[in-house]
Order: sequence, then structure tokens, then C-alpha cells
Amino acid sequence: MKVVCWNIQGIKKRQAISELKFLIKKHLPDLVFILETMVNTTNIQKILPQLGFDHYDFVPPLNHSGGIAVLWNNGTIHASILLKEQRVIHMLVHDTENSKNSIISGVYAPAQTKDKNAFWERLTHMNTIIDVPWCLMGDFNELASANDKLGGVSPHANCYSRLNQFLTTVNAEVLLVSGNRFTWKKRIHTHLVYERLDRTLARNDWANIYPNAIELHEVFTCSDHCPIVMTTNMNQRTTKAFPFRFQNFWCKFQSANLLVTHTWAMVQNGTNLYKLAWKIKSVKFELKDWAKKSIANPYDKLSKNGQNWHMSKKDLWLTQTAIGLIPG
Repeated sequence: MKVVCWNIQGIKKRQAISELKFLIKKHLPDLVFILETMVNTTNIQKILPQLGFDHYDFVPPLNHSGGIAVLWNNGTIHASILLKEQRVIHMLVHDTENSKNSIISGVYAPAQTKDKNAFWERLTHMNTIIDVPWCLMGDFNELASANDKLGGVSPHANCYSRLNQFLTTVNAEVLLVSGNRFTWKKRIHTHLVYERLDRTLARNDWANIYPNAIELHEVFTCSDHCPIVMTTNMNQRTTKAFPFRFQNFWCKFQSANLLVTHTWAMVQNGTNLYKLAWKIKSVKFELKDWAKKSIANPYDKLSKNGQNWHMSKKDLWLTQTAIGLIPG
């Protein structure tokens, strides 16, 4: 099972939607939480269907601030909304691989001190109600230790109390992290400040079911928060994918040339450097997908030639030449 959570700081931005699509295509998550959507009901209902999930729901922002959305596919998991609150969406999730039920909550905690006590009291109260394994992901807007901050003024010791007290009360732990420790950054008075505000909390009953669960941190893009990815399969994380390598003979395929031309012509907003990087990344993803479908397992594809597997005669000849069945 894989879950993505991202404080996107406004989903209406075109760059945000593009980055979300890349993130989803890269990780193929079963469940996605999007925090701080900052768009009204009309706009969120237009945006969420673009992301390619069978099911979605949301909590609209309050006074143009906040907002949470959740998207999921019923395949590896069967999920349903258990409870929607202004700052939390609780999902009841059945993992079909181990036939276990759990609750996974997407959390967007308040940043203002005046709102914090009521929020954490409510979350602690939920612990007495939830009687199945429980996992929480999101932006908790709290630090757990001095190591959770780099740069700026050192926080007071009291800043660590809320999160640690919650962990002790509900008998939970913070998942281990792979990648950069910090999930939030901001320039304050010319100084860059980094903090770990986003994380995955696992109550012990949930951690016992998924002992190999780990949290991955993606790169910063269009938000001051980076996406976090929780995977329950340690082996899935450590298996290294074969690196992308462009093959020169791909240039001889008309379908590949058309794909590159079409992808490179796509319009994207931003600086010239960002647009260049975005186009290169887009072409890479599209070529990887094309190669997987058209070139991978060529012997198997050739054996099915009589069943029309969507390659032109020219592309078929090129594939046969590439794998040495026909002299070049």
C-alpha cells in the first residue's frame, strides 16, 4: 500500500496540477491526501477528476484558507470515507493483500497558537473512539525535537510538547524517513529556514501490521512543503529500478519521434529554466512509457504479431533489427 500526502499551498495553480500528475504517475499511490487546496467547491470539483482516480472527496476551505481533498482507487485497497472534519479526513481502508482493516487520516493541523489546543484535544479524543489500527499523515505544524529545524531562531523547548504528548498518549511512533529530513522551507529575513512539519504517525497497532512501513520525502517544487510518501512495503522501496537510458535506435521509430515532438510542444508556465526542466522531464516519462509498451519483451511481442499489437510494419522491422533477428 502506498499513500501520498502533500500540502500543496493552492491546487488551482497550473504548475501544482502538473506536479501532482507527475507525482501520481511516479508512485502510483492507492490513496492521496491534498492539503491546503484553497479553492471553493466549484473549482475543486473541476480539478480532482483530472487526476485519474475513480473516487474522491473533499472538505472545502474556511474563509479561503485550508481545505483537504482525498483521492483513491479501489484495487489494492478498498476505501471509504469514515469521517470528514474541517482539518482531518478519516478513511476506512481495507488492504486486500493482507485482509486487514485500518484507518488512515489526512491531517492539516492549525499553525496559529490559539487554535492548537482544541485541535489536539479533538485528535486525542479520536484515539478513544478508533478501535482499529490507526495511521495519520499530514502537516502537523509541530516540531518533535531540535533536530526538526535548521536555520533561524531556535524554538523554545515548549514547542516540542504537543506532538510528543500526543504520541505518548495514543501510544504511537513517527515513521522512519528516507531522503531529506525537512519538509518545509521558507526564507525569513534573508535566511532560509527548514523544518520538519509533515510526517506519518503510526499507532502501535498499525505499526505491528506494517513493521516495514517507511516515509519518503520528495523534492520541493511549487509549494513551501514537499510531498511525503508512505509505503508499507520496505522491499518495494529498496528495489532499485533500472535507470532511464535513451537508446539511439529509438530515433528511427516514427511513433517515438511524434511523441517527442508533441510532448515538447506542450505549453507550460514559469521561468525559462523551469519550462526547460519540465519539458525534459515530460519527454522522459513519455518515452519510458512508450518504450515499456512498444519495445519491452520484444520476443513476446513478436510472437504475438499476428494478433496486431499496435506496431506499424516499419516499427516491427526496427524492433526485429534492434534485437538481432534481422541484420541491420
